[in-house]
Amino acid sequence: MTSARAIRLLVSFLAASTMLVALPGCGGSHSRYQSYMERGKQYLASGNLAKASIEFRNALQIEPKSGDAYYFNGQVAERRGELREAIDSYQAAVDVQPKDNRARASLAKVFVLAGLTQQALQMISPGLLDHPNDPDLLAARAAARHQLKDDAEAREDAERAVQVAPTNENAIAVLSALALRAGDAPRAMPKRTALRWRSRSLALLAPRARRPRALRHHP
Repeated sequence: MTSARAIRLLVSFLAASTMLVALPGCGGSHSRYQSYMERGKQYLASGNLAKASIEFRNALQIEPKSGDAYYFNGQVAERRGELREAIDSYQAAVDVQPKDNRARASLAKVFVLAGLTQQALQMISPGLLDHPNDPDLLAARAAARHQLKDDAEAREDAERAVQVAPTNENAIAVLSALALRAGDAPRAMPKRTALRWRSRSLALLAPRARRPRALRHHP
């Protein structure tokens, strides 16, 4: 009886020791993940896209279901003009975190850039059902509607986005393009102001006659 009890005590001790050894390892892994993410964001902010990409990919090696890592990897790809990779990364972020409207809006924006306007609208709709005044989703839908020449609804979306977020660059770019299309040059964005906005935002307004080869068969 004593021997059996001793064995049970020994097993319990070994199990507890194993847990104590494992805990620092888990904490260490997450700490490395956070370090990779922090450095990646710093590199992204400074424009060092190559190093930012390495950091975010390292983060995904540790936490392969990190929506944040997928999202920021998509940011890098988008800024590089790698639309196929941007779509894959943003889609993965949405799959992992369906309520992440930041990733949903970014994916919709890249769909618009690629000329995949209907896919953009399909991506935007679920987000706006839960958050009807999300400025990024509204701006992305405004850009899609502008490409479809649905200018009245595009203006409504863009104006709502600007009401919520007055500096939303995509919404401002849509309003400027709408003014130019209507021949209202004084209301269009002045050239010196336009230079403040990223060229990627203005590219939202130019429908693609031909999709990039890698995107032509996207579902």
